[in-house]
Amino acid sequence: MQKKILYMKSTEKYGVCLYLSPSNVRQVLENADAFGIMSSPRTGVKREIKEGWLWALDNDAYNNAGVLDFAAWLAALLAHFPWQRTCLFVVVPDVPFNAAATLAQFEAFAELLRAQGWPVALVTQDGMWAEGDVIMSEGEQEITDYLGDLALDGADLYGDAEYWDAWQSWYQRVPWESFDVLFIGGTDKHKLGPEAGALADEAARRGVPVHVGRVNSPSRLRDWWRAFSWDGTTICIDPENARGIATAVREVRALKDAGTLF
Repeated sequence: MQKKILYMKSTEKYGVCLYLSPSNVRQVLENADAFGIMSSPRTGVKREIKEGWLWALDNDAYNNAGVLDFAAWLAALLAHFPWQRTCLFVVVPDVPFNAAATLAQFEAFAELLRAQGWPVALVTQDGMWAEGDVIMSEGEQEITDYLGDLALDGADLYGDAEYWDAWQSWYQRVPWESFDVLFIGGTDKHKLGPEAGALADEAARRGVPVHVGRVNSPSRLRDWWRAFSWDGTTICIDPENARGIATAVREVRALKDAGTLF
């Protein structure tokens, strides 16, 4: 099914809720009104993107042990460029579970992408809040490394007093004027805890669309009703899961249209 989309800014494209699927299996095509495409360096340009579906481009760092394959990512940008007009966002290279490193990489790449006409998404990570100052002096690098290592080790950050003592000495400022979409990433505790909640609230206040990654069930999608798009791998695991995801997307969309969620 072809979707004819005119050129729109990201915020205008987000007038409809969509689940961005990395898979274009039959069950997705049968529920095309609820889906867009999550592309990546690994997937190439899917037929649906060429037909006008809305889509986004991931960088594959999360699936590559946190390491960006720069050559593959650059090749993907070039391959997708002819369909830039229907792109919801490009995920700026991030470092999973590390706020400081993610913000550093964002600063290195975001404006270059925007200058080429790409709408960009900042991925949130553990330790990233809606306000504060980035303090990255040499003496505090040990603290940032500690926080990143805690997240990677699966520690209970929210019950760790040392984490909070460290966090209070270095807030992570979100560069709101430098991106088009806020992508909720990080660990599950970040995603489901006060950090991501505060970021999503601030995004709503500023009119910045929110996308949520690793949403692999209808219930998780409904929990993140405030977002305007989601992605996950559940459809790759079982294509029949597309039906439940599509139902949840339509439910959230209907409630938003009715204004009953706000």
